[in-house]
Amino acid sequence: MVGGHGDAVKADQEPESPESRWPTPAPLFDIQAFARESDRKARGTQVVHDASEASPRRGETLPSAPDPAPLPRAEERLALAHSLGEHAHRTALLRALLRVGGVSRVEGARALRAELGAIEDEAAKASDSPLAAMAGALRLAIEEIGGLSGERSRSSEILVWVGRDDVLLGNVAVAAESQGIAVRVASGVASFWAECLERRPSLVAVRVDACGFSAEEICTLVRQALGPDVSIVLLGLVDTADVGQAEDVGATRAFRGAVGVDELIAALAELLPDSRR
Repeated sequence: MVGGHGDAVKADQEPESPESRWPTPAPLFDIQAFARESDRKARGTQVVHDASEASPRRGETLPSAPDPAPLPRAEERLALAHSLGEHAHRTALLRALLRVGGVSRVEGARALRAELGAIEDEAAKASDSPLAAMAGALRLAIEEIGGLSGERSRSSEILVWVGRDDVLLGNVAVAAESQGIAVRVASGVASFWAECLERRPSLVAVRVDACGFSAEEICTLVRQALGPDVSIVLLGLVDTADVGQAEDVGATRAFRGAVGVDELIAALAELLPDSRR
């Protein structure tokens, strides 16, 4: 009975197929995925290691990064760009004068040295260190080329107020700089009087029709502010009668119309003798 029952049970079960006895195959090994995962883990470990090495130990502080160079402000960049245009105009004028013999090579070197010195100062104020360094290096080179390295600077300085007349301003500046005379430029009435009070100039050059004062008024005001011995040169007068009248009311020298560099050099040589310090 027992044996018969066991046989019945076995008969109810399905026979086992040969395929069911085969082992489950292993998944294919993706070597590229393994390489990417290994590299990711290695990078993460290195980052953690670097961070732990860089972190300060007890009692230590992290080193501070060097302060970045200050960036020039927008208004300083605009002012520098405008002044560079003025220096370029005067340098072009100087080159033309050198070609026609209007100034000697030594006078040209003096004027170019002054222009480069002004660019150096203006670039430094605008925090443009590369431009300041380049202008300074060129200035020293020009001094050597022109034989000016041992020349002492002059104590004379002029203050110019000619309004928007860039041509006249260039002529006055080049004439003065070629003689080793420093030049300051006033942009308007407030700037002119501020410059007068800040540092007394040896000579003032004013274009009458740009200042809003008559020849007599400007002479009186300048004498009151700077004293009776300052030289006053009035520019841009209409005719010879105006020139005579200007000199009668206190101008040291007066010029009508467009005045050239050669005339200005002659006037400066007479009014400001070469007093090297």
